[in-house]
Amino acid sequence: MHFILGLLSAVALLAYGVSVTKNTVLRALGSSIDSVINRSLNSSINALGVGLGTTMLVQSSTATSLLVSSFMKKGVLSLGTALVIMLGADLGTAVMVRILTYDLSLLCPLLLTVGTFFYLSSAERPKLRNFGGIALGLGLILLSLSLIVKATQPVLKSNLTYMLMESLTGQIAFSILLGAVFAVICYSSLAAVLLTSLLTSSGSIGPQSAIAVVIGANLGSCLLEIMGAQRQGADAKRVMLGNTIFKLAIALICVPILSLIEKLQQRTIELSEFVLWFHVGFNAIVCLLMFPCVGYVSKLLFVIIPKQPELPDPDAPKHLDKTAYMDPNLALGNAKREVLSIGDYLLSMIVNVGKVLNSEKNSGPDNHTLKSRIRRIASDISDYLSGISCDSDTERKKLKQCLLTSVKISESAQIIQVIEKRLLKIIAVYGSQLSQEDRNSLAKINDCCKKTFEYAMGSFALGGKEAKVSFVESRREFMGLINNYSAARFAIGSVKPGQDSELRFNMSMLEMLEHYRQMSGVFESLSVKSINNVKQSEE
Repeated sequence: MHFILGLLSAVALLAYGVSVTKNTVLRALGSSIDSVINRSLNSSINALGVGLGTTMLVQSSTATSLLVSSFMKKGVLSLGTALVIMLGADLGTAVMVRILTYDLSLLCPLLLTVGTFFYLSSAERPKLRNFGGIALGLGLILLSLSLIVKATQPVLKSNLTYMLMESLTGQIAFSILLGAVFAVICYSSLAAVLLTSLLTSSGSIGPQSAIAVVIGANLGSCLLEIMGAQRQGADAKRVMLGNTIFKLAIALICVPILSLIEKLQQRTIELSEFVLWFHVGFNAIVCLLMFPCVGYVSKLLFVIIPKQPELPDPDAPKHLDKTAYMDPNLALGNAKREVLSIGDYLLSMIVNVGKVLNSEKNSGPDNHTLKSRIRRIASDISDYLSGISCDSDTERKKLKQCLLTSVKISESAQIIQVIEKRLLKIIAVYGSQLSQEDRNSLAKINDCCKKTFEYAMGSFALGGKEAKVSFVESRREFMGLINNYSAARFAIGSVKPGQDSELRFNMSMLEMLEHYRQMSGVFESLSVKSINNVKQSEE
């Protein structure tokens, strides 16, 4: 039990170290990584180099696959180019496995010390903080690898392990399956290949079985990529499936010649070292042999996963691209555009209330549908913002502003729906008592509500002083219309005793006006800083 916990904790630390390195490199590169991937459009050789270099930087072929999927969604990359990038990405991962498994025991504490110092002491200096994050991530990777070695030593030396591994001799299919299981459990081909190398160094596993386990680890990493692509759309599925086909084809070539590969090992280096170099060589051969076949595989993938017309989902966010997490400013810009889009839905709800007042037919979505859409997208915005890592106070301020605005728009949608329900009830029950003059006054209040919200969103989008002043003036006008109508319509003594129906009608009207006042309060909370700034300038 102690061994299992130790191994799982070491693997978890490895995954976290890779994640820290990946996220920090992406944040440091920012939007410049877009231009790097764009260069892959020039030639297939460039695409191969981009995949190799990007993956060696971010320490994760999965991260590269997400970037590639994002570009494919935008229509920038073709499937063939994406497959070539992934060939380079897998080779980059294999090269980093070989580098990280050298004896770097002196480098590990240095990276951890320097990385932690710069990461914690440079909160307002993004470049130094990013340098510290990269060093810290690499240090965690090296530390986790040493912990994996330490955790597995007692088990590798046990007689039970020796007997189990001995049973793999000649069982090539089972060895491949074991390698795939290693990769899935460890969530990384790096840890799976390292474990195989340790097993060979202890003499627990033979050459052919060890090589078969490495082949299985490569196929297991493909399985992880396919699982991760399930929510990324058809383009990502084609890329991951194509990458699996490449590796599977080379695996089918390697299995019949395992005896020849074993003889090569016996004439060259120790088996524990050969396993690591075979991992690099396997991915290099995949690149060399599958590179000319990219076009044919692309056509096959479109047969397996055909193009289907995608109907736009109005409830789905349009701008929340998670690959923009690499650049906090870009991600915050995406969130801001999404907030403005749900603001447009709220404006449509206010317009629908005006149509009820003017007895006009509504040909678009009703307010219940729009409210549900706003609340769903506002929830998605909140989830998206939680994944953004802000490095400065300015970025944190923008994040809070986006979050507050989306929450307030969702709250406003609820109020608008209540206003509409109240109005429909008044028309149905007290239709004869609602005069044309009342309708005109309420229509003016509703139009001013719409205008005030437009100015509030303008202040949110632009932040200029002119937009803020316009918002404050419109809000004053909005409150003035509500108060003036309330004072004129519901003056003391206007309802005589015994007129219960009139009293209930007036109470319903007052409740509806109170909801409009709530809208004004929500608008004020949206731009409370804007109001304070304008008041200070007036003083």
